[in-house]
Order: sequence, then C-alpha cells, then structure tokens
Amino acid sequence: MLNRYNLQIASLLVKEDDFTLNVQHIIKVTKDKTIATDKRLLIEVTRPDLSYDEFPETEYEYKQDRDFYLTKNEIAKIQKLIPKTKGFPILENIMVSQEKEKTILVTTDLVNTFTMSVKDRDIKYPKTDEIYPKENPVATFIVNAKLLKEIATQVEKFSDVEEKPIVISVYQNEFHKCIKFEAVNNVTEQKMKGLLACLYEKEVGNV
Repeated sequence: MLNRYNLQIASLLVKEDDFTLNVQHIIKVTKDKTIATDKRLLIEVTRPDLSYDEFPETEYEYKQDRDFYLTKNEIAKIQKLIPKTKGFPILENIMVSQEKEKTILVTTDLVNTFTMSVKDRDIKYPKTDEIYPKENPVATFIVNAKLLKEIATQVEKFSDVEEKPIVISVYQNEFHKCIKFEAVNNVTEQKMKGLLACLYEKEVGNV
C-alpha cells in the first residue's frame, strides 16, 4: 500500500507535457518504496509496513508484481480520492492491484470504493541504488529540519545568483558538532554566515 508520504515527493517533479515523459515527470513505485528525482535531487520513501489484510476488502485483489510509474497529474488525482476519515487511519492508504498492462489504485471509505487506473509505461529509470555512495560517511549528524529550512530560506532571499549556493562546512570536537553555512551576494557585496548546532542521538533518540 501507499500513503501520503509516498506521494508528496511528487513536488520534485516537473509537470509533464503531451510529447515527452521522462524521469523528471514521474515517480517510480516499486514493491518497497517510491522514488522521485528532478535530476539534481533524489528522494526515496519506503512504503508502509502494513499487511494487505488490514485494509477493507473490495472487489480487487491487492498485489504488485512489477514496478509502475505515476505522473504529477495522476498523483494529484489519486490524492483527491483518499477519504478524510477520523479514527480509521488505515483508510488513508492506497492499495495497489495489478492486471495485464495496467495498475489500479484503490481507496475506500467503507461505503464506496474509488479507483484510478494507470497503464504500464516503458520508462528507462536510473538505477538509483547504484548512485548512493558505498563508502562509510566521513561524519554523520542529526539536524533540526525546521532550522535547516530556515537557513535555506534566508540564503534563497539573500543570494543574487540563480543557483542560490550555500557553502557548508562541518566541524566536530569533543564538546560539540556544528555546521557552518556561508553565502555571498555579489551585487551588494554582502556576505552571510552562521552556525547550525547539530543534535546528539541521546537528545533525539536513535534514527
């Protein structure tokens, strides 16, 4: 099954047109995760570890034996079919049923069943598992996502170039870990810098 976290990564995608369809326009849905990329960012989200038996029965057989692909428009449509229920979180998931040459996405509010069909697509999607570094990381930090977002927002407003670059430096000693960030506005010749304190695992729990 799929949930809203599997679908929200579609925000990375470029809206498709009538003539071309490539990796920038689709998310890939495998048996265990969804994948999205705009060729610069790559995001993968694992699927909920829930049994199909927990979802209400419908006329469809829940199964997936092959990968399939969803466009941004298709994801917007299926998101509208997810019922707004209180007390039944299982109903906020989307079930997958596959037949010959198509995938059927299924939701239900216990009274009505809603479906959307997607035809199989022949897409040459990159082997994302091969992109991730195989070496051990030089350093690993846990940071506050809200603070990281605030830094990115400040630099985006400050920087005068389209790429909005941030220079990130990582520091660690026996007392603390922190990330120093720096940016430059070439028009006004101003500089920005700051520190983002990193959290220790004991403060946030193991991840």
